[in-house]
Amino acid sequence: MVDSFHVGYGHSGQANVYSLMKSRVWWPRMQNDISAWISKCPQCQLARSSDKIKHHAPMKPLDVPPVFSRWHLDFIGELPLTKNGNKWILMAVDYTTNWPIARAIQNATGEEIVKFIYEEIVLRFGCPDEILTDRGANFMSKVVKQYISKIKSKHNLTSAFHPRSNGKCERLNQTFKKMLTKYVNGDIHSWDDYMDAALFACRIRKHATTRFSPFFLTYGVEPRIPGDHHRPFISEFTEQDQEIISKDAITHLHKLREKRYLAEERLRRQAKIDNW
Repeated sequence: MVDSFHVGYGHSGQANVYSLMKSRVWWPRMQNDISAWISKCPQCQLARSSDKIKHHAPMKPLDVPPVFSRWHLDFIGELPLTKNGNKWILMAVDYTTNWPIARAIQNATGEEIVKFIYEEIVLRFGCPDEILTDRGANFMSKVVKQYISKIKSKHNLTSAFHPRSNGKCERLNQTFKKMLTKYVNGDIHSWDDYMDAALFACRIRKHATTRFSPFFLTYGVEPRIPGDHHRPFISEFTEQDQEIISKDAITHLHKLREKRYLAEERLRRQAKIDNW
């Protein structure tokens, strides 16, 4: 059972696997068993990061915006060329929910950036108030500037707006690359085949600061996953069921707003700690 949660969701670490499992199953010494199992995973041992902790100067905290109103964008690459001709990954993350988006692309051009913003952000979440990027030539291209202006969004740049303001996307990049590496398992020219699985694994992981998963802060529920096969599934609803569901949906929306508010408050507190 531990293996299905661990391997099925991007070789998630001990804390994340325990978080996923504890609300679904329990047995004595479960946390110890999970830790022992994951510590023996050969793929995780190979992919374990050897990065040293970097110390940064204190930073001014960013205001916490409404959900899906501030998106951070960045590129991963250049990567090994895949059979589909892809060698770049364009990443985006919503500041408040930490909802990640990723797309494999052949060329890191302004045209691809515009297409990505339109298809992955605007059509799914609406026009954002802010889009934050670095000062790369592709992000600074005329076509990108014109499009961001067209949708009435503000284009903020990391080096001028905030020295480490795109750290959220950089951290996502590191997490996503580790997930992808574990899925690929040496098949380096097919990495784009595993992107959806790695992305889903990132979406259901609880964030250390907000203490909620991006999936929950976006949809208000946790996803049904393979380990949930014992959960009942209702396929038919009566008229009375529909009335109850409608009332529950309203209650659910109120609770989701409360959880998002908690997440925002935790982001603010963490920013103050980082600035201390």
